[in-house]
Amino acid sequence: MKTLILLLASLLFSSSCMHLGMMGTGTDHQSTPESVLEKEVTVGGIRAIAIFPPLERGKEALFTLRLSDAETGQAISRAQVFFHAEYLHTIDRHAMHGKDMMHHEMDSTKPQRMEQEHDVNLDQEVTESSIRGTYSVRFNPSQSGEHKLMFHITALGDQMLEPEIVIEATRIVPDKASGHSGGMHGMGTPTTLVIVGAAIMGAMMLAGWIIRGRIF
Repeated sequence: MKTLILLLASLLFSSSCMHLGMMGTGTDHQSTPESVLEKEVTVGGIRAIAIFPPLERGKEALFTLRLSDAETGQAISRAQVFFHAEYLHTIDRHAMHGKDMMHHEMDSTKPQRMEQEHDVNLDQEVTESSIRGTYSVRFNPSQSGEHKLMFHITALGDQMLEPEIVIEATRIVPDKASGHSGGMHGMGTPTTLVIVGAAIMGAMMLAGWIIRGRIF
Protein backbone atom coordinates (compact mmCIF):
# COMPACT_ATOMS: atom_id res chain seq x y z
CA MET A 1 0.00 0.00 0.00
CA LYS A 2 2.74 2.47 0.91
CA THR A 3 4.59 1.61 -2.30
CA LEU A 4 1.45 2.37 -4.35
CA ILE A 5 0.96 5.71 -2.57
CA LEU A 6 4.58 6.75 -3.11
CA LEU A 7 4.45 5.72 -6.77
CA LEU A 8 1.22 7.66 -7.41
CA ALA A 9 2.51 10.79 -5.66
CA SER A 10 5.82 10.58 -7.51
CA LEU A 11 4.14 10.33 -10.92
CA LEU A 12 1.82 13.27 -10.27
CA PHE A 13 4.59 15.42 -8.84
CA SER A 14 6.93 14.65 -11.75
CA SER A 15 4.21 15.42 -14.29
CA SER A 16 3.44 18.75 -12.62
CA CYS A 17 7.12 19.74 -12.46
CA MET A 18 7.65 18.84 -16.12
CA HIS A 19 4.61 20.92 -17.08
CA LEU A 20 5.92 23.93 -15.17
CA GLY A 21 9.40 23.48 -16.61
CA MET A 22 8.11 23.40 -20.17
CA MET A 23 6.07 26.55 -19.59
CA GLY A 24 9.17 28.33 -18.35
CA THR A 25 11.12 27.66 -21.55
CA GLY A 26 8.94 29.74 -23.86
CA THR A 27 10.89 32.79 -25.03
CA ASP A 28 10.53 35.30 -27.82
CA HIS A 29 13.62 36.24 -29.82
CA GLN A 30 12.22 39.73 -30.33
CA SER A 31 12.32 40.39 -26.58
CA THR A 32 16.14 40.14 -26.59
CA PRO A 33 17.54 43.68 -26.86
CA GLU A 34 20.03 44.45 -29.63
CA SER A 35 23.46 45.81 -28.87
CA VAL A 36 24.84 49.19 -29.94
CA LEU A 37 26.00 49.01 -33.55
CA GLU A 38 28.96 51.04 -34.82
CA LYS A 39 29.67 51.34 -38.54
CA GLU A 40 32.58 53.01 -40.29
CA VAL A 41 33.21 53.94 -43.94
CA THR A 42 36.06 55.84 -45.59
CA VAL A 43 35.40 57.58 -48.90
CA GLY A 44 37.71 60.06 -50.63
CA GLY A 45 39.80 60.69 -47.55
CA ILE A 46 36.74 61.21 -45.32
CA ARG A 47 36.17 58.85 -42.42
CA ALA A 48 32.58 58.54 -41.21
CA ILE A 49 31.72 56.64 -38.03
CA ALA A 50 28.02 56.20 -37.16
CA ILE A 51 26.58 54.93 -33.87
CA PHE A 52 23.23 53.12 -34.14
CA PRO A 53 21.78 52.35 -30.68
CA PRO A 54 19.13 49.67 -30.07
CA LEU A 55 15.55 50.84 -30.56
CA GLU A 56 12.53 50.57 -28.28
CA ARG A 57 9.04 51.55 -29.32
CA GLY A 58 7.98 54.87 -27.82
CA LYS A 59 11.45 55.60 -26.47
CA GLU A 60 13.76 58.24 -27.94
CA ALA A 61 17.21 57.09 -29.09
CA LEU A 62 20.27 59.21 -29.94
CA PHE A 63 22.10 58.53 -33.22
CA THR A 64 25.57 59.99 -33.71
CA LEU A 65 27.82 60.55 -36.71
CA ARG A 66 31.48 61.57 -36.45
CA LEU A 67 33.36 62.94 -39.47
CA SER A 68 37.13 63.28 -39.68
CA ASP A 69 40.01 63.40 -42.13
CA ALA A 70 41.17 59.83 -42.80
CA GLU A 71 44.85 60.85 -42.84
CA THR A 72 45.17 63.49 -40.12
CA GLY A 73 42.24 62.49 -37.92
CA GLN A 74 41.13 66.13 -37.76
CA ALA A 75 37.40 66.61 -37.18
CA ILE A 76 35.41 67.79 -40.20
CA SER A 77 33.03 70.64 -39.45
CA ARG A 78 30.28 72.38 -41.44
CA ALA A 79 29.14 69.23 -43.22
CA GLN A 80 25.63 68.89 -44.63
CA VAL A 81 24.14 65.74 -43.12
CA PHE A 82 20.70 64.15 -43.36
CA PHE A 83 19.21 61.33 -41.29
CA HIS A 84 16.83 58.94 -43.04
CA ALA A 85 14.46 56.37 -41.48
CA GLU A 86 12.50 53.85 -43.50
CA TYR A 87 10.05 51.22 -42.27
CA LEU A 88 6.91 49.36 -43.27
CA HIS A 89 3.68 50.67 -41.75
CA THR A 90 0.42 48.71 -41.54
CA ILE A 91 -2.92 50.50 -41.31
CA ASP A 92 -6.48 49.27 -40.90
CA ARG A 93 -8.40 50.48 -43.94
CA HIS A 94 -11.77 49.99 -42.23
CA ALA A 95 -10.73 52.10 -39.27
CA MET A 96 -9.45 54.82 -41.57
CA HIS A 97 -12.52 55.04 -43.80
CA GLY A 98 -15.27 54.27 -41.31
CA LYS A 99 -18.28 51.98 -41.37
CA ASP A 100 -19.47 53.10 -44.81
CA MET A 101 -16.26 51.87 -46.36
CA MET A 102 -16.55 48.58 -44.46
CA HIS A 103 -20.09 47.92 -45.76
CA HIS A 104 -19.02 48.78 -49.28
CA GLU A 105 -16.17 46.28 -49.18
CA MET A 106 -18.37 43.58 -47.66
CA ASP A 107 -20.82 43.97 -50.55
CA SER A 108 -18.08 43.90 -53.18
CA THR A 109 -17.65 40.72 -55.24
CA LYS A 110 -13.87 41.07 -55.03
CA PRO A 111 -12.08 40.14 -51.80
CA GLN A 112 -10.56 43.11 -49.99
CA ARG A 113 -7.74 43.17 -47.45
CA MET A 114 -8.60 44.38 -44.00
CA GLU A 115 -5.16 45.98 -43.78
CA GLN A 116 -2.71 47.53 -46.17
CA GLU A 117 0.99 48.23 -45.85
CA HIS A 118 3.03 51.11 -47.15
CA ASP A 119 6.56 52.39 -46.79
CA VAL A 120 7.21 55.30 -44.46
CA ASN A 121 10.24 57.47 -45.20
CA LEU A 122 11.37 60.17 -42.81
CA ASP A 123 14.16 62.64 -43.61
CA GLN A 124 15.67 65.12 -41.19
CA GLU A 125 18.59 67.50 -41.53
CA VAL A 126 21.22 66.96 -38.84
CA THR A 127 23.09 69.89 -37.34
CA GLU A 128 26.56 69.77 -35.86
CA SER A 129 26.65 69.42 -32.09
CA SER A 130 28.82 71.35 -29.66
CA ILE A 131 31.56 68.78 -30.30
CA ARG A 132 33.31 69.65 -33.54
CA GLY A 133 32.81 67.06 -36.27
CA THR A 134 29.98 65.32 -34.41
CA TYR A 135 26.42 65.28 -35.75
CA SER A 136 23.57 63.93 -33.59
CA VAL A 137 19.89 63.27 -34.12
CA ARG A 138 17.12 61.76 -31.99
CA PHE A 139 14.62 59.23 -33.31
CA ASN A 140 11.55 57.82 -31.55
CA PRO A 141 10.05 54.73 -33.26
CA SER A 142 6.27 54.59 -33.03
CA GLN A 143 5.87 50.94 -33.99
CA SER A 144 7.66 47.61 -33.82
CA GLY A 145 9.35 45.88 -36.72
CA GLU A 146 12.35 46.38 -38.98
CA HIS A 147 13.70 49.91 -39.43
CA LYS A 148 16.32 50.90 -42.00
CA LEU A 149 18.28 53.91 -40.75
CA MET A 150 21.01 55.89 -42.49
CA PHE A 151 23.11 59.02 -42.56
CA HIS A 152 23.63 60.91 -45.82
CA ILE A 153 26.63 63.25 -46.09
CA THR A 154 25.87 65.43 -49.09
CA ALA A 155 28.35 68.32 -48.77
CA LEU A 156 31.41 69.58 -46.91
CA GLY A 157 30.96 73.29 -46.52
CA ASP A 158 30.34 74.65 -50.03
CA GLN A 159 31.69 71.53 -51.72
CA MET A 160 28.99 69.12 -52.88
CA LEU A 161 29.85 65.42 -52.69
CA GLU A 162 29.26 63.39 -55.84
CA PRO A 163 28.33 60.74 -55.02
CA GLU A 164 27.19 61.44 -51.49
CA ILE A 165 28.46 59.32 -48.61
CA VAL A 166 25.89 56.96 -47.11
CA ILE A 167 26.29 54.87 -43.97
CA GLU A 168 23.34 52.72 -42.91
CA ALA A 169 22.13 49.97 -40.59
CA THR A 170 19.01 47.91 -39.91
CA ARG A 171 17.52 47.91 -36.42
CA ILE A 172 14.66 45.76 -35.12
CA VAL A 173 12.13 47.38 -32.80
CA PRO A 174 10.74 44.59 -30.54
CA ASP A 175 7.06 44.29 -29.77
CA LYS A 176 6.54 45.23 -26.11
CA ALA A 177 3.71 42.72 -25.70
CA SER A 178 5.90 39.78 -26.78
CA GLY A 179 8.11 40.03 -23.73
CA HIS A 180 5.20 39.09 -21.42
CA SER A 181 3.99 36.03 -23.31
CA GLY A 182 5.62 33.68 -20.80
CA GLY A 183 3.22 34.51 -17.98
CA MET A 184 4.25 35.07 -14.36
CA HIS A 185 8.08 35.17 -14.43
CA GLY A 186 8.13 32.56 -17.20
CA MET A 187 5.97 30.11 -15.23
CA GLY A 188 2.99 30.09 -17.59
CA THR A 189 -0.42 31.71 -17.66
CA PRO A 190 -2.55 32.05 -14.50
CA THR A 191 -5.11 29.56 -15.91
CA THR A 192 -2.45 26.92 -16.44
CA LEU A 193 -1.06 27.44 -12.95
CA VAL A 194 -4.56 26.93 -11.48
CA ILE A 195 -4.91 23.62 -13.36
CA VAL A 196 -1.53 22.37 -12.17
CA GLY A 197 -2.32 23.44 -8.61
CA ALA A 198 -5.63 21.59 -8.72
CA ALA A 199 -3.86 18.44 -9.92
CA ILE A 200 -1.40 18.59 -7.04
CA MET A 201 -4.21 19.21 -4.54
CA GLY A 202 -6.14 16.25 -5.95
CA ALA A 203 -3.10 14.02 -5.56
CA MET A 204 -2.75 15.05 -1.92
CA MET A 205 -6.44 14.35 -1.24
CA LEU A 206 -6.23 10.95 -2.96
CA ALA A 207 -3.19 10.03 -0.89
CA GLY A 208 -5.08 11.04 2.27
CA TRP A 209 -8.04 8.84 1.37
CA ILE A 210 -5.79 5.88 0.69
CA ILE A 211 -4.02 6.31 4.03
CA ARG A 212 -7.38 6.45 5.88
CA GLY A 213 -8.47 3.21 4.19
CA ARG A 214 -11.38 4.76 2.25
CA ILE A 215 -10.00 3.36 -1.02
CA PHE A 216 -8.83 -0.23 -1.46
